[in-house]
This record gives sequence, structure tokens and C-alpha cells, in this order.
Amino acid sequence: GASAYLRSSPANPTGRYSLDLSEPSQYAVATRLVFVCHWESAVAKAARLPDVSQHGGRLGLRNVTLNRSKQVVTDSFVLPGDGYVGEGMLHADYSTPLIGRFRSKQPTLEPHQVLALEYLFGDGELGATERD
Repeated sequence: GASAYLRSSPANPTGRYSLDLSEPSQYAVATRLVFVCHWESAVAKAARLPDVSQHGGRLGLRNVTLNRSKQVVTDSFVLPGDGYVGEGMLHADYSTPLIGRFRSKQPTLEPHQVLALEYLFGDGELGATERD
């Protein structure tokens, strides 16, 4: 449950993820991962960095499966569920599109910033990360 949330880091999300979306803390990790993916994509696009993503768009999520079904991640990718939990297993790799020296010069998302984005772009309620 909560250990996946405690191990996650919006400042350095690179890694392999296996998340049970029916668990609120793991759903929160998946939500943060998607927000960071979109944030870093926007930064990479603005900086005109080379696109090394799997499906275009400078998106860092790769090899994504949901309930063993391959998913193509695009700019409009959202997690299934009600904003607090979903159903099934999400497996994904994350590789930042912010490459080389550029990464160290860019602002990263701190946990409180991720929560603010979740609030602004979600349903206007505090996410599961605040309620747990």
C-alpha cells in the first residue's frame, strides 16, 4: 500500500512501476507519474529537445500496460478511475525526456506542486495523497 507512495519521487521518477490502482496510495503514485510525465513533456517541447519517447510527444511513460493490455500514451492520456482509485494493475517504465545537462537546469516538481496540479486539473478536491 503506502510503501509505493513513500518510495515515489516526483523530482526523479525514472524507473519501473507496477501499481495496483485499487489501492489509494498506489493510485496516487500513478497520478503523480502521469502529471510529471505531462509536465516534463511540456518543458521538453518548450526547449525543443529531441523526442526520444516511445510514441512521440516527448512523453516519458513507456511500455505501459493496464490489465495486461498495451496502452499508447499520448498528450491526452489519463488514468482510469474516479480520481482516488481505479481497477487493475498498471505497469510502466518512466524515462525522463529532459536529457543531459538540461535536466539539472530545469525546475522539478516538488510534492506540494504535484498536489496543486492535481487540485487544479482534477475535480477541485484534494487527492488521495492528502487524505491518506
